Amino acid sequence: MFLSAAPKVNPADYTTTVHVISSHWSLGNNGGVQILQALIDGQQVELLGHGEGVLKLGNYKAAPLQPAYHPRPNGHDDNVAYQFLFPTGETRNFDVTGYSTTP
Repeated sequence: MFLSAAPKVNPADYTTTVHVISSHWSLGNNGGVQILQALIDGQQVELLGHGEGVLKLGNYKAAPLQPAYHPRPNGHDDNVAYQFLFPTGETRNFDVTGYSTTP
């Protein structure tokens, strides 16, 4: 049985810079869960994704995604997700799970 290769990503599509300022890993029901505090366009956000350890702090390139669970938010809720592109060419999806103001 042959497995098809993952589709190649275009780094030019990853135009958003995510500055990760805090990273936490926890074991969830479906494996490891990464909880990040980050700055995106000056807005402090909390991001949730699945990974195998604590993500290193720093800047990552990302592309916005439309979350599958609620594609059309109402006027007062926001449903945003980002796909990070790592230097290895791997990608990982993160959902925005919170907003806060920066001090």
